[in-house]
Amino acid sequence: MRDDDTGWIELGYVNGVFGVKGWIKVYSYTRPRDGIFDYPTWTLDKNGVANPYQIKDFRGDGTGLCARLVGIDERTLAESLVGARIMIPSSQLPPTVVDEYYWRDLIGLKVENLAGVTFGKVAEVMETGANDVLVVDGDERRLIPFIGDTIIEVNLEAGRIQVNWESDY
Repeated sequence: MRDDDTGWIELGYVNGVFGVKGWIKVYSYTRPRDGIFDYPTWTLDKNGVANPYQIKDFRGDGTGLCARLVGIDERTLAESLVGARIMIPSSQLPPTVVDEYYWRDLIGLKVENLAGVTFGKVAEVMETGANDVLVVDGDERRLIPFIGDTIIEVNLEAGRIQVNWESDY
């Protein structure tokens, strides 16, 4: 998920069409991928023009995700949506549980180690397959794994992440 600082969350985008009955192919940023269908109404933003659509039907398989939207019932209408960003209001996100964070909440937090050395701020979070990684920009760019042995504390209120990570790593 990507947050654009306007109260909207980008869940993915329309990356193609499928068949002749208005199905769109969907690329999802959510984890799991089909979590994008947990939100029954999407706002599709293409070239700054945003329109709400309700999901009529959806499916996923090993090759990708597809959806049918109310009012989109032919291929040419679906083709007009290719490239649109799939957005929802951030207020629709479910609350997190203890020690669970949305990536968007980590971006911009100050990162310091146990010795009190500040490394910089979280610029982005990457998914590597094995674990997520904080990309920290400061005096140099650091990649810090977001795993239990490394992340000591995330304090959203204080705007800080404390890590078990040495300056010379």
